Amino acid sequence: MTGQIKIGTSGNDTFSTGGGDDLLKGMAGDDSLRAGYGQDTLNGGDGNDYAHGHKGDDSILGGRGDDTLVGGQQDDTMRGGDGNDTLYGDGHNDSLTGGNGNDFITGDNERGTQSPGYDTGSDTIRGGNGDDTLDGGAEADTVHGGNGADSIDGGTGDDRLTGGNDRDTIFGGAGADTIHAGNDEDYVEGGDNADRIGGGEGADTLYGQDGDDTVHGGNDDDLIYGGEGNDSLTGGNGDDTIITGNGDDTARGGNGDDFIEGADGNYLLSGGEGRDTLFGQAGDDTIHGGRDADTIEGRDGNDSLTGHTGDDTIKAGEGADTLRGGEGNDFLDGGNGADSIAGGGGDDTVFADDGDDRVHGGSGNDSLRGFHGDDTIHGGNGDDRVFGGVDPNADAFDPTESDNDSLTGGNGDDHLFGYNGADTIRGGNDDDTLEGGNGADSLAGGSGNDEIFGGTGGDRAHGGNGDDMIRSFTGDDTVFGGNGDDVIISGVGTDDLAEISPDETDNDLVRAGNGDDTVEGQTGNDTLFGGNGNDRLDGNDGDDIVRGQNDNDSLNGNGGDDTVYGDRGNDTVRGGTGNDDLYGGDDADTLQGSSGEDYLDGQRGDDVLEGGNAADIFVLTRVGGHDFVLDFGNGNDRIDVSAFNVNGGVDSLNISQNGDGDAVIDFGSASLTLDDVDGETLTDSDFIF
Repeated sequence: MTGQIKIGTSGNDTFSTGGGDDLLKGMAGDDSLRAGYGQDTLNGGDGNDYAHGHKGDDSILGGRGDDTLVGGQQDDTMRGGDGNDTLYGDGHNDSLTGGNGNDFITGDNERGTQSPGYDTGSDTIRGGNGDDTLDGGAEADTVHGGNGADSIDGGTGDDRLTGGNDRDTIFGGAGADTIHAGNDEDYVEGGDNADRIGGGEGADTLYGQDGDDTVHGGNDDDLIYGGEGNDSLTGGNGDDTIITGNGDDTARGGNGDDFIEGADGNYLLSGGEGRDTLFGQAGDDTIHGGRDADTIEGRDGNDSLTGHTGDDTIKAGEGADTLRGGEGNDFLDGGNGADSIAGGGGDDTVFADDGDDRVHGGSGNDSLRGFHGDDTIHGGNGDDRVFGGVDPNADAFDPTESDNDSLTGGNGDDHLFGYNGADTIRGGNDDDTLEGGNGADSLAGGSGNDEIFGGTGGDRAHGGNGDDMIRSFTGDDTVFGGNGDDVIISGVGTDDLAEISPDETDNDLVRAGNGDDTVEGQTGNDTLFGGNGNDRLDGNDGDDIVRGQNDNDSLNGNGGDDTVYGDRGNDTVRGGTGNDDLYGGDDADTLQGSSGEDYLDGQRGDDVLEGGNAADIFVLTRVGGHDFVLDFGNGNDRIDVSAFNVNGGVDSLNISQNGDGDAVIDFGSASLTLDDVDGETLTDSDFIF
């Protein structure tokens, strides 16, 4: 319907209309314009004008000056123009633009003068230039701050809010809002419900608050708070700080040196590029450091912590945690609980701490410590140092505590320490050092030239392939040298058992030490020492050297051309097959040559000698005592009396017959009795002078 046209003057005009589509133009002056019914157009012109739209889809322009514009009951379009304007949408779906100046704009009537029939609407609000205050009010509003340091409040409804240029403050309010902070350093609060927030350029502070929010910091150094709800938080570029808040959140730092910390809930935290610091809390967290040297702390809960590339520091805290160092020289601390720890590539340092932990060093020269608990530790590739329990010199060492660890060196020259407990220690390939410590340990050197120390307790040690050195110390130990030229020193023990593998074909050195030991040389040219105790030593095949040393030993050269010494004690010395040299040593010994051309010297003490088959030599020395030969004459045997410098042959010897029908060759301090031999039958050919 055709309406009225009213044009004002340069003064302060007051216009109002009735029905129809009217045009009111105030011109200069502080004008008051009221639209009426119909689709009216109100233009305040210059001056501080007041314009009110009323009913109908009105178009209201403030012009120059500090204007107040009120939309009315329908879908109005309002533009404040230049000046510090105040715009009220008053209802329905309004479009409000502030223009130049510091404007206050709200999509709803906030003056307390709203009339019956007015309702809220989805407004479009633009701040323009200047430091504007923009309020969307109820319903789903679209608000753009434009240039200037704007204050934007979306109000209720699912709003779309944009800060624009300069330092803006944006409140999403109730509803699932979409917020873009724009350029410069902005402050954003998402409010209730599931908001989407983007920081854009500048060092922004972004607070998701309640609801399942999605927050992206954008460029620069942003501060992001997730608040309540299950949030997805991303720092973007820059050195960002992200605090997740309560809920099962996902936080990603992006590029830059970021700080990320969770609150209550189960998180997924990822640092991305840069030297990041990530902290969990209570809850079952998943944390990834990303590239570069990151610091990760899972704290309480069953956490999964991964450093990826870079020299990372990873600490788990309480709970059954999974730690992965990735590439780089990492430090990993499992904390309390049954943890699974993998160092990955690089020279890693691992502290498993309390609990029954599983540790794999991976490649690199690693230092792995099990601490308290029954741990399983594998060094992997590289020259590793593996410690099963607590160092006895450490403050945390408890001598009453015994942890049973499983340690494996893998490839590389490894050093493995069992400490307290019944440990299982495997060296793997290359030249390893194994130390069992206290407890009944099982030690296997594997391939390479290994050094194995059993420590205290009844240990079981196997050198494996290579030229190994095995020292069993105290306890009732079982030692297998394995293939290679091994050195075995058994130490102290009541039933200290030192053996060499039946498949072993190399030349071994065994020192049994204190205790009643059993030593078997097997194949190869072995050297066996019994030490203190009543020992049983068997050289088996090969040309062996066997020495009983102290106490009453049972010695057997077995196969090969052996040299066997009884040394001190009442020993039994057997040569076995081959051409053997047997020496009784001190005290009353029994020497048995068995098959082969043997050399039997009882030395000190009253000894019993039996050559066995073949042509044997029985030796009598000046300090030899009174020896007895059981089988002289079998296979062209001879008697060596060269120690007495005999001149004149058999006729110059003092040979008599005792009451038992035995021949006695007597030198006073030493004599040799030949069982069931007629002395008259002896000739020079039976002697070595």
